[in-house]
Amino acid sequence: MNTLITRFEIAAILFVCGTICVSHSAAQSGKPLGKIVYNTIVAEDVPEQLRILDTANNQVTVVPLQGFQVVREPVWFPVGDRIAFHANVGFSAANIYTVRPDGSALCQLTSGGGDFVTPTIPTSAERIFFQGVGGDIFSVGSLCGSTDLQTYPVRLSYAHVSPNGRYVAGSDWGIASFQSDGFVYDLLTGTLTKIIAHQGGNAFVQLAWSFDGSKLAVHHINRSVTPPNGEIWTMDANGANPVNLTPDWPDSEEDSPSWSPDGQWILFPSNRGGNWDLWAMRPDGSSRTNLTSSPDIEAGPAAILLTSNDSDGDGVPDDSDECPNTPPGSIVDAHGCTINQLCPCEGPSSGGVWKNHGQYVSCVAKNAEAFLSAGLITEDQKDAIVEAAAQSSCGKK
Repeated sequence: MNTLITRFEIAAILFVCGTICVSHSAAQSGKPLGKIVYNTIVAEDVPEQLRILDTANNQVTVVPLQGFQVVREPVWFPVGDRIAFHANVGFSAANIYTVRPDGSALCQLTSGGGDFVTPTIPTSAERIFFQGVGGDIFSVGSLCGSTDLQTYPVRLSYAHVSPNGRYVAGSDWGIASFQSDGFVYDLLTGTLTKIIAHQGGNAFVQLAWSFDGSKLAVHHINRSVTPPNGEIWTMDANGANPVNLTPDWPDSEEDSPSWSPDGQWILFPSNRGGNWDLWAMRPDGSSRTNLTSSPDIEAGPAAILLTSNDSDGDGVPDDSDECPNTPPGSIVDAHGCTINQLCPCEGPSSGGVWKNHGQYVSCVAKNAEAFLSAGLITEDQKDAIVEAAAQSSCGKK
């Protein structure tokens, strides 16, 4: 049997599956729309910054803060009016702070002798959870002036509270060993459950809840390769169905994942390309997008506050989307439309039927050329799409 696939057969496959079927390394399908807060390291002797990236217009603003040498791990309050973060005055111990996005209303919530780091906030936003030196877990009221510091009888690294405020996910990284496992602690019952165990010399390090509490995004260290490789995984909240999302990036480091509130994106820093930038990808590992591409070091975890609804998840907000209900993973233009939506087989998108087959092919060719000019597809992909249209029966009488 001849197992060779002709160029026409490839073109037909590309056309039938949507606009284009390509690997996530070959094309991007939108990006999360909102305001991402993250910390940036400009240089070793320069104070770190909190920055906010508005992905709708790619504008970056700096949250004006004074007196801090280190500012890290920012997280939005659910309504977007404040940001929680940990910071060091000079090189003193870290504490938990809140601030408005414009730098006003700066408030210090803790004043311990040891470092307080990794703040996370449940949906109620009544308390902020964080860890101390050695992995001790704490929470404090989120209002400025709160003094009700609460301690929990458990030790976890990179503690992350669930959206409903009942569970804390984390690992025993640096507590038991650096070959660490993933755990969930029930704040109500005081029960600590190991949900996933490392294999060999590998380690589960950071676990971040999705906003609906059903999934975890995980930083996993793979020591079976040299040098060890940081990977992004997902799994169910009970540790079931673990999936490595980045096995095809063995030569770069990825860590510190976080979710978008709608569950359609995972944010993470990566040094792919030689510098640490912020990236986003779909929860299946597709549509990887470099969000920052700056010479500075963008570190995670980052947090996004969605500013526009995007019902079909194509990266174009609903109020600008001319083609709703786009199939997941499709490549769209600035108006949220695929080539198939712009040139439906049954007739022009404006209504009616095609005059003939040539009119249909002309529509596909015109829009494929526009997608190529916009950098959405490659020359080979354009040619394959047009060839598949020419071989189709669309518009034929």
